[in-house]
Amino acid sequence: MVLSMLATPLFRRGETLAAPAPAGVAGRIDRRGAMLVLCAQLALYGVVGVVWTFLEKIGTAAGLSGRSVSLVLGIANIASLVICAAMPKLGAGAGLRRWALVNLGGCAVAAVLLAMPASAMTFTLGAVVFIGCWTGGALLIYATIPQYDLVGKSAALSPGCVALGYGVGSVAGGSLIERAGTQSALIAAIVLCAVAFLCYRRLRPAVFGMERALAVAPE
Repeated sequence: MVLSMLATPLFRRGETLAAPAPAGVAGRIDRRGAMLVLCAQLALYGVVGVVWTFLEKIGTAAGLSGRSVSLVLGIANIASLVICAAMPKLGAGAGLRRWALVNLGGCAVAAVLLAMPASAMTFTLGAVVFIGCWTGGALLIYATIPQYDLVGKSAALSPGCVALGYGVGSVAGGSLIERAGTQSALIAAIVLCAVAFLCYRRLRPAVFGMERALAVAPE
């Protein structure tokens, strides 16, 4: 936090990291699209709250030692850095939708692996795939928000979706694990993955983007 505060003088007055909005569409928002993106983000972080919070417990149940679990999580975090570095290039243009869905689907596959009978192999694969796809998918969801909201309201709500999803997912996951076991919590995570996937899948080109395309189309 201190380093971030020290970096603020580096930004010039009026500077923005976003490209200027095309003429005639500034201040526009596609509410349906923005809400679908935020719902996908909320569901994804609900999954994170269920899986990430209890990943060490899942690894221990798979018979791994604490040191082995830490090693797997370290490898998974390195893999996630590589994936995040590749996403801006892979997610350019039409790749944004494609790779966001791939990552959300990967989270579901990882949850299925973790829900299978515990073993070192299923835990290692599940942890690496989940952490990599979670971070990659979250990055692309963040990148999707400005396509449907040129005002910035959705961007302001986004941290709340992250916090709420993670908080509720952690509490609900812990409750399910105590009452019905780890597998029931992972089934809930799979359902949330499906919700996130379907919300993102239902996205269509932004309304104002379509209007602009029609306006410039030759008769």
